[in-house]
Amino acid sequence: MYTAIRRIADSMTERFDRGEQPINLGNASLVELFAFVSAFGPVVQAAGPRPGGY
Repeated sequence: MYTAIRRIADSMTERFDRGEQPINLGNASLVELFAFVSAFGPVVQAAGPRPGGY
């Protein structure tokens, strides 16, 4: 299972690097959503909260 999630996450980051949308969140499977959070969650957490809480 971890290998499949890692492969999906890698594919998403490659698409994002090319300027494409990494995933369609409206049609994503649970595994794809988990891979999305695994791939992009650390990036969002490093950005921190926005000033003013928006």
